[in-house]
Amino acid sequence: PGSKGGPITAWTVTTRGPNGPEGVDSSPSTENGVVYFGVGWVGTRGVGGYEAVNPNGSRKWFQIAENPLSDPTPDAGVGAGLTIGILQSQTAVVGPSLGQNTYLFNAAGGARLAGFPWYQADTNFSTAAVADVEGNGQNQIIEGGNTSAGIGYGTTYVDGGQIRILRETGNTGGKANSGLYCDYQTDQGIDSSPAVGNIFSGKPGIVVGTSTERPDLATTDDLIAIDNSCHKMWETTLDGATTSSPALADVLGNGQLQAVEGTEGGYVYALNASNGSVYWKTKVAGEVVGGVVTVDLGTGYQDVIVPSTSGAFILDGRTGAIVKTLEDTVGLQNSPLVTHDPNNTIGITIAGYSGAGPASHAVMEHFEVAGSNGSDVNEAGAWPEFHHDAQLSGNANVPTADNLAITTKSLPSGTVGVP
Repeated sequence: PGSKGGPITAWTVTTRGPNGPEGVDSSPSTENGVVYFGVGWVGTRGVGGYEAVNPNGSRKWFQIAENPLSDPTPDAGVGAGLTIGILQSQTAVVGPSLGQNTYLFNAAGGARLAGFPWYQADTNFSTAAVADVEGNGQNQIIEGGNTSAGIGYGTTYVDGGQIRILRETGNTGGKANSGLYCDYQTDQGIDSSPAVGNIFSGKPGIVVGTSTERPDLATTDDLIAIDNSCHKMWETTLDGATTSSPALADVLGNGQLQAVEGTEGGYVYALNASNGSVYWKTKVAGEVVGGVVTVDLGTGYQDVIVPSTSGAFILDGRTGAIVKTLEDTVGLQNSPLVTHDPNNTIGITIAGYSGAGPASHAVMEHFEVAGSNGSDVNEAGAWPEFHHDAQLSGNANVPTADNLAITTKSLPSGTVGVP
């Protein structure tokens, strides 16, 4: 990579909460210049909501994340990203909350759509994916989540987590938690965000990590793949927690998708997405908390950009060898953003922190790869940002109802946001 780009400020906005400005853990999504994100974080679970901001920085709409009336805490924060897709025949945004509900809104005006809020039963950090995994001409919502032992709306829940496929109509015509196409239960929570792709003989599959909320359980440190009927296809234990979100990318250059995952143990893995076997693993400095992204840097296959609490590293996609230390003084807990820059080069943006305690401060840097071809950012097999694309579809190549959510779109150079 070449020199770092200078700071460009397009606009700033003060986030909104029920009781005033609140922090943001959510990764933003964008469509037609509008930016969507969740407000609130785990430290303030009782406040927050869903927000949309216009291209000029003015607020488009805001909706409070409410809990069921039976919950002693009336409102909840939103830590997951808001995924954009065609749902119920309109452009909509969907996102779980840190409370007990998942919401679906009309993207243009913020109106709640029929069948939502949907009762998710417990805290959810998992950004949803959108794809037609049923193959019925309608998109479904794919997400992880946590569950706690108890009975809710006639359903008995156990301590653990769920990987679930929810129909776009939510709970319409049924109980608050009805409308699931299928789900797969784990003994550990699912904080990771699912990646969806045609990985099982050309048919859709879902790959996702777990959490660390219940230590020493069977699925802790595991990467799990299920098919489009929620049957487990494989489960592989890695060296460290798999809370970060996997990518499905063609790192081998063989025209197929591989699963790439970073762990809190500081390892990065490339796995066969059809059976979970490991192609390579590489140790990097720090913990890998944010999801990896990929880009073809002229090799004909996807190289892997790894964010860690000790910097950012570029790994060779075929071998896993570290080919470049992009940054070693900035800590990262999110995903880099790869863009096709105006000068036709590949840009890489990172946002993190430097220092500790009172001396800690936010850092945002943009790099350009000298001699690169920016059009490679959008090629087949790429995973250039968190959850694949600007809509946060989490969808590598599964057809959608209108193809909106799987179009890889890069934020234009100069757009300010947290990648």
